[in-house]
Amino acid sequence: MGLDRGLNSSSTNPLGIDDDDYTATTRGAQGPKGDDGASTQDYIDKYNTVVSSAAAASVNETNSATSATSSANSATASSNSATASASSATDSAASATTASTKASEASTSATNSANSATASANSATASANSATASANSATASANSASTATTQASLATTNGQAQVTLATTQAGTATTKASEASTSATNAATSATNSANSATASANSATGAASSASTATTKASESATSATNAANSAASAAAAFDDFDDKYLGAKGSEPSTDNDGDALVVGNLYFLTGTGMQVYDGANWIAASSSGNVSLYSYEYIATAGQTSFSGADVNGQTLSYTANNIHVTYGGLDIPKADYVATNGTTVVLDDGAVVGTIVRIVAFQSFVVANTYTQAQTDSLLDAKLDDSQVGTTANKLVALDGTAKLPAVDGSQLTGLVGGGPSLGTNSVIRTNSKVIAENITFAGTENGMTIGPITINSGYTVTVASGSTWVVL
Repeated sequence: MGLDRGLNSSSTNPLGIDDDDYTATTRGAQGPKGDDGASTQDYIDKYNTVVSSAAAASVNETNSATSATSSANSATASSNSATASASSATDSAASATTASTKASEASTSATNSANSATASANSATASANSATASANSATASANSASTATTQASLATTNGQAQVTLATTQAGTATTKASEASTSATNAATSATNSANSATASANSATGAASSASTATTKASESATSATNAANSAASAAAAFDDFDDKYLGAKGSEPSTDNDGDALVVGNLYFLTGTGMQVYDGANWIAASSSGNVSLYSYEYIATAGQTSFSGADVNGQTLSYTANNIHVTYGGLDIPKADYVATNGTTVVLDDGAVVGTIVRIVAFQSFVVANTYTQAQTDSLLDAKLDDSQVGTTANKLVALDGTAKLPAVDGSQLTGLVGGGPSLGTNSVIRTNSKVIAENITFAGTENGMTIGPITINSGYTVTVASGSTWVVL
């Protein structure tokens, strides 16, 4: 079978070589258009190489496009993850913002988390750009492959130059496919980095949420402390109000109500300007240390038949007023035990049993008082410290005479004793006449160391004796 040299044959390959142009070998006696078989075979080999390169470029183009699509999908997922991280961080920042002042650290942490999320978004954008570049590169590879195919087709008419150009284009397509693969790899790496950054951002947001929770706890503790402080302040205010209700302060006249306008109660105090502290006894203001010149009030009532309650003006026009537990009640002149009457309000006394008509009921109300002209302990101690000492006692001029150790007066110069009146009963100026009783109504004994004289006559009453011991003399004139 010979080579089909016709240009209009029905060959299906670009070089117009039919299957029957070669039999057992690939070289014939002559090549197309008068060349030898070797040249024809060389064209066929280059054609097959171009076709194979174009097919490989097409496969690489497909793989690169697939890789670019995967990279774009990965970048999109990374971008979505970063967006979710940013939203989470924003929520964390919002939660931290609503916390108390102590949550400022949490707010700062949330801001850092948002910044990290932004960086992740930027990284994801870069990944998307890289994926776009990969897609563009894949498109260029496809274009190059298409160009290579076109050039291979032209090889049938343009000869060796067209085949060489096709070969070059196929190499370019391969290079572009490699570059597209590399770009896809870089995009995948960038997407991984974006995912890692998004994870770090999520961790930061978690830390911010934890800080916000701590801040909320601290805010709650602060609120509890503030509540306790408010309760303590309220208690102190109540205690002060109670004190203010008891002590009314300094005033120029007697108050009729306490400082809140409420009724006076027993024990109220105020300082009366120019006078001193006053105390309310349930009916009257009296000096805290004295009631003046009155230490008690006596009220007298004449009972009606069966009367038990006594109050108001008595028979002398005095209005009953007393301090509870500080009164004394009599009925018909007899004391009434405290258990037999009730006296608690300061203005009324109620007997347990009804009185008999005409019986006098007397109520004595005691007031506080002080004893005038007394010494304080310090004054008394001072007086005791100033007692006489031995230098002020003696028998010389300007000295006080004191009994000696035997309870006798010491010897005194009689010439220094002037203006003395004689001892014993006497009559007349300067006791000119000495007198004595005419009756002895006691037992008298002379001890033997003294003498005695009596003007008689003397009567010794029955039961009494006068004994004169040896050494003594009693003369009755």
